[in-house]
Amino acid sequence: MAILSDYEEDQQHQQSSSSSSSSLSSKKDFIPAEKEADATAKKPEDEKKQQKENKLVPNKENGLDMENYSWGQSLQEVTVNVPVPQGTKSSLLLCDIKTNSLKVGLKGQPPIIDGELFKPVKVDDCIWSLEDKEMITILICKRDQSEWWKSLLKGDPEIDTQKAEPEPSKLSDLDSETRSAVEKMMFDQRQKQKGLPTSDEIQKEQLMKQFMAQNPNMKFPLGAKFMPPSVNPRTLSVMAILSDYEEDQQHQQSSSSSSLSSKKDIILAEKEPEATAKKPEEEEEEKQQKENKLVPNKDNGLDMENYSWGQSLQEVTVNVPVPQGTKSSLLLCDIKTNSLKVGLKGQPPIIDGELHKPVKFDDCIWSLEDKKMINILICKRDQSEWWKSLLKGDPEIDTQKAEPEPSKLSDLDSETRSAVEKMMFDQRQKQMGLPTSDEIQKQELMKQFMAQNPNMKFPPGAQFM
Repeated sequence: MAILSDYEEDQQHQQSSSSSSSSLSSKKDFIPAEKEADATAKKPEDEKKQQKENKLVPNKENGLDMENYSWGQSLQEVTVNVPVPQGTKSSLLLCDIKTNSLKVGLKGQPPIIDGELFKPVKVDDCIWSLEDKEMITILICKRDQSEWWKSLLKGDPEIDTQKAEPEPSKLSDLDSETRSAVEKMMFDQRQKQKGLPTSDEIQKEQLMKQFMAQNPNMKFPLGAKFMPPSVNPRTLSVMAILSDYEEDQQHQQSSSSSSLSSKKDIILAEKEPEATAKKPEEEEEEKQQKENKLVPNKDNGLDMENYSWGQSLQEVTVNVPVPQGTKSSLLLCDIKTNSLKVGLKGQPPIIDGELHKPVKFDDCIWSLEDKKMINILICKRDQSEWWKSLLKGDPEIDTQKAEPEPSKLSDLDSETRSAVEKMMFDQRQKQMGLPTSDEIQKQELMKQFMAQNPNMKFPPGAQFM
């Protein structure tokens, strides 16, 4: 393992360095390398900009329509469609798929596709067929299933992979922990683009307000924040107090007992989990509640008897039908931080209850559409999670099946998007009992190391991890 660790570092060093392939073993060797780096300085910014502008927008299959064929891709596979003359027989076709190359065409004629593939593939998992005697369809299985290809063949026009879109349904396949992390990253990225606070900063600000409200006699620095841009000695003491306060709040949420200040209290607290352990009937009830969760509608909400609601991570929309010709003066729409009441004046309300989560009522609006539909736009206070229902006590949806806007992933910066796609890929691999991206990388590195050291003895079934 120690040898492999050194080997991995050496491999990374070779990839990140533009110097010659010979290793630098002395100061004398290192000096020319520095000069070489100066000689091969970064390309001018305008040239980089030109390269970026030359990248093409991918087609709807995340690939490109070429002159004689088209190709598309998912994170796992590449599909290639090659038109051939109507009535062509499969015996007349040539389709040679290798680890690093692809050759396709008609026997006895110049190949339609012939070149080095953008990335290595799993040859044994690749297949091709002739569809309706007029289209060669090739399914290529990527070896590295955690990144997008820029082109089918090296040297071909490249697409802008930042505009590639994974299957929108994949996010719902993630487990709750991974999905929460992904949605948090997506939310934080959108907030940063708008110059707004991230989810952590929002939580800190709310905690700061709560702390200040509970300590009205304490003096705070002007414009004090829980996470100030620059920390000065005066605010540092406030942050220390708030840090203790935050820990205390978390402790209170995770424990139903009072603060423990003595050994006697600790002993009681140790006994308490046994007393408060869930009974089998309670576990069965929780399981039943989970099974009773409903599949959300296409707007990530639910169609109720007298109204329907939907949501994004930022907002909730509510549509309430009213008799045709209703005037706005006859309507009642009372939106508060924690409650909603909607209906016709002088009649029992259509909606009346406590909202699932607090809202920013100053940012909420409502309107009467075509004199027959009340449309309400509610701005969530916590914009990083899905609502299970509009009102507390109403039927709940399965938030794991809620879908964010599919275009949002393409709005992420490259670093955040790579992290998100890696998490999604690793989750799919775990579900199928397959190695994660890190494990695949380690295995490839192990194979490469063993190939470069044929005389070294390795234990049977040796693995990098």
